Amino acid sequence: MTTENTIFKLIEIEYHDENPQYPEFEVCRRQIGYFSSLANAEQAMKNSIERNEHGREEPPFGYFIEEYALDKPSYWFAECIRSYLHDGAFLDETLASDLPDKNGDLEEFFGRPPEKVRFASGDLVETLHGETVTLNIVTHVPFSPEEVREMHERREKKHGAGFRMQLDASDDAYRTIEPDDADDNDTHCHPRGITLFPLRFPVSAELQKKCAEAYLMQMLSYKK
Repeated sequence: MTTENTIFKLIEIEYHDENPQYPEFEVCRRQIGYFSSLANAEQAMKNSIERNEHGREEPPFGYFIEEYALDKPSYWFAECIRSYLHDGAFLDETLASDLPDKNGDLEEFFGRPPEKVRFASGDLVETLHGETVTLNIVTHVPFSPEEVREMHERREKKHGAGFRMQLDASDDAYRTIEPDDADDNDTHCHPRGITLFPLRFPVSAELQKKCAEAYLMQMLSYKK
């Protein structure tokens, strides 16, 4: 991941539904602007939050700051994406670039350190899919550096020296399920950490029961 010669795009995520509640609600994204540094983008975010506090009853859902390389074809691939809560508190960031190098190779993912893992197995979270937020249950967290090293060692032991696993940004992901997944053990998704947010609304007793049942079924199935 590079931070040289990049530009920063600030996006505010707003509620689309008038009465957002679980298990699903809609949001929309509003581009605030482009900035020459992360510090300037974060200051613009703080300014936006202050304006919202004076002129809006409901705070936004959250923010993204997307970092793009200049003077090279990046298309929609970001060098880094950072997520923030509605009050501007930093939440998470990608650890490997989405942008291939000049040879078409992706930056290698070496594992996510424990201090950068925001959620644990069994946690209920909000997952942002496009412009839809769903209530999810975390079943597995991203690979740690130790787990990645062990994967490399197993592969080299089996295939010989030099045969390493080539992990990239897509492997830096959680594994989650939805409350209705108790009856379908093959249903799950792998969202990136930047799309996971902590709960902000109450979860009904019925939904909590569904989540607990789905989590139990998934974990029992996974261990078979």
